[in-house]
Amino acid sequence: YQPPASVQHSNLAATLSGNPGRLGHWIGDLLVPTGSALAPTPPARTHLIGGLRHGDLLTHDAVYAQLLNWLQA
Repeated sequence: YQPPASVQHSNLAATLSGNPGRLGHWIGDLLVPTGSALAPTPPARTHLIGGLRHGDLLTHDAVYAQLLNWLQA
């Protein structure tokens, strides 16, 4: 499946570490490694939020702020 060229994809990821290094990116949010969450297929805008677990992506203010930022762009 190839989405229309006008579709803008956005990938947001979390990592447990506030300042992730190699290990933090591998661990990711305890469910998805950041390399997988931010994979550029198809090409996408990406954003990483540190200090969160996977479940935090549902309700965290920083996630909503980033989504609003993308929607207003």
